[in-house]
Amino acid sequence: MPKLLQINSNAVIGSTGRIVDQLGNLAIENGWVSYIAYGRNVGESKSQLIKIGNKISIGFHFLLSRAFDQHGFGSYFATKTLIRKIKEIKPDVVHLHNIHGYYLNVKLLFEYLAEANIPIIWTLHDFWSITGHCTAPVLFDCDKWQTTCNNCPCKNEYPKSITDNSKKNWIKKRTIFTLPEKMILVPVSNWLGNYISKSYMSIYPINVIHNGIEIDKFSNLPNKKIIEKYNLYNKFRILGVASGWNETNGFNKILDLSLLLPDDAIIILVGVTEEQIKILPKNIIGIRHIKDVTELSSYYALADLYINICKTHSFGLVNIESMACGTPVAVLRDSAGEEIISKDTGFLISDIKEILTIIKEVKAKGKSFYNDACMNRVKSMFNKDAKFSEYLNLYEEIHNDTYKWNKH
Repeated sequence: MPKLLQINSNAVIGSTGRIVDQLGNLAIENGWVSYIAYGRNVGESKSQLIKIGNKISIGFHFLLSRAFDQHGFGSYFATKTLIRKIKEIKPDVVHLHNIHGYYLNVKLLFEYLAEANIPIIWTLHDFWSITGHCTAPVLFDCDKWQTTCNNCPCKNEYPKSITDNSKKNWIKKRTIFTLPEKMILVPVSNWLGNYISKSYMSIYPINVIHNGIEIDKFSNLPNKKIIEKYNLYNKFRILGVASGWNETNGFNKILDLSLLLPDDAIIILVGVTEEQIKILPKNIIGIRHIKDVTELSSYYALADLYINICKTHSFGLVNIESMACGTPVAVLRDSAGEEIISKDTGFLISDIKEILTIIKEVKAKGKSFYNDACMNRVKSMFNKDAKFSEYLNLYEEIHNDTYKWNKH
């Protein structure tokens, strides 16, 4: 039986952790043996799980990163142990996901994978692979990663550091990430893929595969109890969802928007902290993190408009989750969200003030005008089963030696 080894910061838990687990399940259903190596959080899985390192190794890696800006170059012994396990498994395909997160030494890993000539698929969820430090240079409109990172403007962003080692990191990454002969890069959006194609990683084939969702878990039926609880009758409801709200994903801009809204409009923010709830104005309802998909679906469904004003999202699952519930989405121009929506399922904005015009348009047409178009677009373009089958096809092509490698 062919063997698949996936490596990610989390397994089962979190957005990428769920993707990894579901891909493992699909592989098992199609006759593969599935292994998942992870560094941090985990849940129950049908795949065989491999823990990388421990709290102590992660702690030392964190300190190395914070003090010396060497994120991805710690966890020496933890990675050595992982490599011994890989030698035992002898996987036919290694599928990488988020390999940052203070748990893995990328130099050791890539040197081994290149030497062993193991085919690699690398799903790229952010920019970390092509920068000397950060995961989102677009936050500062920085393009130094195209030539050589230096004097990093993102030093205080994840992974935070009190020093700037971005130039040396960039040079090391360029060297080690271009070692393998057989590697396929899979950005989760054309937007991200466009950036990757301008980097030193452009020597590898780039095969965009959008993320997908389990459509049957989402519904366009709002929960009347929630409407009653927050007295949302006769209100235009604007929704925003995040795992945590900060300036990067638009928290301050949403506060600004609240000052401009008409009296009959209200904002619902899911994922805020208790401290943030205390400072919210009266026309913003703050709700802590929601883990249950059915409950979250109820909020998407009761909204008249979903807004996502984060410019760093490489895809934005929240956008398609909202559309799966029949709710149109407003996203930033020149962001990954632009390729998710269409003219009858969402809106492009450059400034938060444009939301006011959108509110008038949605009111005039009615929420029901967008319902079917939103749900049909998700069914046709972002069905998890269809998206994951694209990965399975890659696994099979590699295993059957029919994939045409073309490292430039």
